Amino acid sequence: MDLGSRRLSMAVVFCMICAGLLGSNHQVHASAVEGNQSPNLIPNGGFEEGTLLQHQDWVGGRPDGWSAWLPTRNGQQVSVVHNQSHLGSRSVEIKHQAAARTAVAPQPITPVLPGLAYTVQAWLKTQDVKPADAGKGVYIRTQFCAENGSKLMDGPAIPFVKGTTEWTLHEMKIEVPKDPRITRLKVEILLETGTGTVWIDDVSLTETGSDIPAQAFDTIRQRWASKLVGGEGVQMNDPDAAANVSALVERMTNGDKTGRWDTLNKGDHPDSLWDGVISKTQNDSWRISWAYGIIRDLALAYSIEGSPLYGNEALKNDIVRAMKWMYEYQYNPGKKITGNWWDWEIGTPQEVMNILVLMHDVMPQELLNQYLAAIDKFVPDPKKRVANPAAVETGANLLDKALVVTLRGIVGKQASKIEQGRDSITNEFLYVKQGDGVYEDGSLVQHKNIAYTGSYGSVLLGRMADLFLLFADSPWAITDPNAHHVYDWVGRSFEPLIYKGAMMDSVKGRSISRAADSDHLAGRSVSMTILRLAQSAPPAQAVEMKSMVKEWVLKDTTFDNYYAGLPLYELNLLKQLMQDDSVMPRGELVHTQVFAGMDRAVQLREHFGLGISMFSDRISAFEYGNGENAKGWYTGMGMTSLYNQDLKQFSDQYWPTVDSYRLPGTTTDRSSKAPAEWGYYMNSRDWVGGSVMDGDYGAVGMEFALDQSTGSSLSGKKSWFLFDDEMVALGSDIKNLSGNPTETIVENRQLTQAGDNKLIVNGRELPTSLGWEEKVSNVSWAHLEGNVTGADIGYVFPSGEEVAGKREVRAGSWSEINKSGPADPISRNYLSLAIEHGTAVSSGSYEYVLLPGKTSEQTAAYAASPDIQVLAATGRVHAVKESKHGVTGINFWDAGSFQQVTTDHPISYIMKENGDMLTIAVAEPTQKQTRVVVDVDKSGLQVLAQDPTVTVLQMSPYIRLAMDTQGSAGKSHTITLRLDPT
Repeated sequence: MDLGSRRLSMAVVFCMICAGLLGSNHQVHASAVEGNQSPNLIPNGGFEEGTLLQHQDWVGGRPDGWSAWLPTRNGQQVSVVHNQSHLGSRSVEIKHQAAARTAVAPQPITPVLPGLAYTVQAWLKTQDVKPADAGKGVYIRTQFCAENGSKLMDGPAIPFVKGTTEWTLHEMKIEVPKDPRITRLKVEILLETGTGTVWIDDVSLTETGSDIPAQAFDTIRQRWASKLVGGEGVQMNDPDAAANVSALVERMTNGDKTGRWDTLNKGDHPDSLWDGVISKTQNDSWRISWAYGIIRDLALAYSIEGSPLYGNEALKNDIVRAMKWMYEYQYNPGKKITGNWWDWEIGTPQEVMNILVLMHDVMPQELLNQYLAAIDKFVPDPKKRVANPAAVETGANLLDKALVVTLRGIVGKQASKIEQGRDSITNEFLYVKQGDGVYEDGSLVQHKNIAYTGSYGSVLLGRMADLFLLFADSPWAITDPNAHHVYDWVGRSFEPLIYKGAMMDSVKGRSISRAADSDHLAGRSVSMTILRLAQSAPPAQAVEMKSMVKEWVLKDTTFDNYYAGLPLYELNLLKQLMQDDSVMPRGELVHTQVFAGMDRAVQLREHFGLGISMFSDRISAFEYGNGENAKGWYTGMGMTSLYNQDLKQFSDQYWPTVDSYRLPGTTTDRSSKAPAEWGYYMNSRDWVGGSVMDGDYGAVGMEFALDQSTGSSLSGKKSWFLFDDEMVALGSDIKNLSGNPTETIVENRQLTQAGDNKLIVNGRELPTSLGWEEKVSNVSWAHLEGNVTGADIGYVFPSGEEVAGKREVRAGSWSEINKSGPADPISRNYLSLAIEHGTAVSSGSYEYVLLPGKTSEQTAAYAASPDIQVLAATGRVHAVKESKHGVTGINFWDAGSFQQVTTDHPISYIMKENGDMLTIAVAEPTQKQTRVVVDVDKSGLQVLAQDPTVTVLQMSPYIRLAMDTQGSAGKSHTITLRLDPT
């Protein structure tokens, strides 16, 4: 209610008092509800009534009808204050000067009626709210309770509020489930663990009617059902679509009677539903998800028009019978979570909701309601983990649960659950600067410190596409002003990491250890997710997305049939795209990007893509969990992954056969230790990151130490300078007192089946027999023949190096890196090139240039007249100049001066001179400084362009620049100036 309405209500009340129509208790707030004539069910919602009652939890006294909850006591204060209020003279203040957790709530808990709709409103004002968990803050949460006050299930909540805000109305609508046990609703305003102050006023709960027609629920349910069975316009006479449906039906029933419908035990109470899958005693959590996945496939076969099983009465009855059996013996509100929580709270609920959507019109109502109760038990709130109440869901897990809760609301026609699902994802639209989430620089982190764009990030984007599809043109449309960021993620976070359809393994985490996964399968999955997202994107961005997808599909020749194995909906969308001549393929992406938030960098050129994987005190070297990725030690320790025309380089049994101690780009002593489940493998050094100019050139670096990862004493400094068609790698200060042989791996490339790819060193062809091993002195250049045309690689060693070459057969199995993987032995051929540093190294170094796509003649010519000059490779500075384009990159490991540049802090610096124009980009890679000052010994005339974070302090006699790096998370700060030619 606005101030004018409040004054009118107060005037009416005053007249009634004068007429003697009101008693002396002055229940003004019981009727003065914002814009609603229904009575406020929360007594004293404005804290104006009565005297304050002395209470140990309240400073100065407790307001009538309210209680405080202080689970952690750390000097926080809860009080009624008179110097802040939305209306009237009082509000409640919660103040945390140190990290604490505090809530206030009406007492006793408010009575409600099952099946009715209510509206919760509260006015909040905040000051400097800084939660310990960046994703939290102040929020209003609700709980559906029994008559005695015990919680039966969580209700919806408003999104978290943090920082400083003026008085703001927060509102949510709640539909009380039709559960006769629910008679009370707890409304609680909570300042989660952190510091700051919140003021609370005019809290209300009012009964409201629903203005949402029943048809709205049916419309979006049918939309989701349509997606599951292929979507609009699917052509069942298309050979690929027909093959898709035929394969599904064949898996369900066939002439050999081996299909899932054939082998279903069809009695009313069999001991097992499928032998070997699940029984009354075989109830591992993964078996439950597996069994529901089978039932989902049966439901698809029943629901797809054109399927021979479409509408089959016997199949319908067996699906219902199977669902009853699973509910009775495996998944119901009386069950306790055992095994993997994911199956109970994500895997199984997703399958259950898809089945309920597909079979909605034929599913007995009682059974449907029973399953909705089970979903409410195991997924009561997308943000919460039932198996671990201390965990707060973010990213992919949150989005998975948001979809489940949304579908639960759709099927159960409960608007509050749909709103709960929608509102739970609002924080995911925001960019983060640390921890889980998407960063402005395109980084995508999950599990606190793992680069996960290609795995959990793919799920995150896919679920966004699903929810955008569901909410579009509905009463629950997403109106969050930051929702458009999701479309921006495509070009910023995903596109730079896909090369010719392959998602780079450096951002796939544990999934590289899965036999059923590969870079191209992951890339296809992300491509289809982007195509799905394009259906809801603004027109210009939709065209861009479709253009890049068409490019990847046309360039990825690793699939015998790109359509085979796709879900029918994605197959349908892709068919439409490939037949649409108005959408042109994007062409090769030429781009350089540093993902400072996740310690990754990429260099994309017309004929190759290079990924660099690093680790820091912010990002772990790798992740091991669920028995996956047992040999991931060095995958984040400077690994360089070169993608070129050899599209199957990393998808032809690479990870079980490559020497995991000797990955390209790494400096290694082969140290390791048995990985711990969900452990962190951090770098005790913090200079990790790099600068980028114009999206073309980059200077990337990493100071590293293995003491917190493998336990070794190995340390050093590594740089990668990304120029035109080359990458320059420098290393210095390499130290290791462990006694283990230390080496830098220039290359470790998978060879052809014969293993006889030509290796030429300084013009001499070396032996091609497997088992060859040799150290070659004074190497100026080397050239390796690729597995396919266009995949040759040149190597130049500017200072001359002794290079150790090795051609070998390597054997392994997926089970060695993943406990669930096949144990079948696999072998592949490899050639490695390494620079050895010795066993007791104190000042090791290296220099080499990578020339992807160059012939042996081109490599020799480059070595004789290189485009680059190594200016420094010391413990203080790494610097390289590229002469063709006038670009110089400098990594300052410490404050100091080098040539014409002086800095007051460690930085990564890159500059380009073009006539009288000078462009400079600076990044602060430790991410700990708030301001960096850089001097350049040149005189400037004019600023042509500058980032808002760059301040010009002086232009003459030398240029002095200040970069505001506070909260910049390692990003580059750029300025272009016109120089004084005199």
